[in-house]
Amino acid sequence: MKKIYLFALTALLLSLTACLGNDEPNEQTVNILMYNRVTDTQAESGAIPYFSQSTCGFKLIDRNSALGVRANIALRVADGNVVSFDTGDLTMQRTSSGAYVYAFTCPQLTSGGHTITNLVGSLDIYGALYVSFEVDGRYVAHCTSEPYYKKTSTEVRNAETDEMIYTTSDAQYGIAINVNTMKAVVYLMGFKPGENDATLSRLHFIDLDATVTAAGYRITGTDATAQNTQEGLTNVVDEYKAKSVELDVYDNGRRIGGEIVLDNGKKLILSGYFYNSEESN
Repeated sequence: MKKIYLFALTALLLSLTACLGNDEPNEQTVNILMYNRVTDTQAESGAIPYFSQSTCGFKLIDRNSALGVRANIALRVADGNVVSFDTGDLTMQRTSSGAYVYAFTCPQLTSGGHTITNLVGSLDIYGALYVSFEVDGRYVAHCTSEPYYKKTSTEVRNAETDEMIYTTSDAQYGIAINVNTMKAVVYLMGFKPGENDATLSRLHFIDLDATVTAAGYRITGTDATAQNTQEGLTNVVDEYKAKSVELDVYDNGRRIGGEIVLDNGKKLILSGYFYNSEESN
């Protein structure tokens, strides 16, 4: 699955921030595929959040040397219950992490027949988007753009002895979940398995199982087929077939950690963060 939505958002943000300071206002809109987890506060204790995906519109605004955002959000909070609302124009402020992450908030708004409270969002200049809010005093939503982790640490270890072989911060991770089948693909972009090995452009582990958790998602699988996409061609790579995959996405979708044990006697320890810097909402 190509990162069409993420790349579109990245290009839009870069173009807007490059033009900051211009006298002419600049407004551009992009549609983003959102992964939504919704908790019903009236449900039984321990109930699993309701998971859905939806395409939401985000208008990014450069006006008078300031960045703003206007979101048109639609998502299911339960079977057959769709909530949609427009935030109106919100001001974005840089967070303490500097130029990378912009934050926006809205204490309360009424739109589409719903009362939205405690809306908080973070937008990474490189494409990561997170929004949380409450609906009608009952539902608590946590929404992210498709999970993609740019700030990472990958360890390659001996699966039996746990001896460190190689470590890198160059790889990036992504997860794609089919909301209908709850099957997932995990992929590593720009992963170099060892000091003297060639970089794998896009290593996929396919047909994995996804479950929704209170903090995010759990991705598991055994005997998972590995594929690599290089120069537009996708081929099975038996050398990287996964004996087991155990990954946890947590912090409401913004962090990932876990391990992938390979048939070749190595295991990959993955740790990743949604943003390029360590501070966000």
